[in-house]
Amino acid sequence: MRYLAEPFILGALERGRSVEPFLGPAGSPERLGIHWVELQPVRETYEVYLHAALDCEPLTGDLDSLPPLFDSGEEDFGLLLATTNDPLAALTRTLQRLWARGFLRPSRQDS
Repeated sequence: MRYLAEPFILGALERGRSVEPFLGPAGSPERLGIHWVELQPVRETYEVYLHAALDCEPLTGDLDSLPPLFDSGEEDFGLLLATTNDPLAALTRTLQRLWARGFLRPSRQDS
């Protein structure tokens, strides 16, 4: 997520576009998957979802077409992490939730 500049993310959200940064691998060696987060404008709010999908089609360009990594109904669309009224608050909440779940680590520049 740190590879997307904040102005790019905020600009896309303010124009009504979703942003879906890739977070990396998920699952186990027996059941390989991927994680990504989605920040999307919805009416007057911004929603943040965490997605986990089975990495079964390595050449796919559409992550939404991949089957869920887990067999729970919650993962059919993703796990709602936050809903906010402001794009900056959505980005801040996303980073906080991803940090709490162990997806983000401090870079060498931060230490």
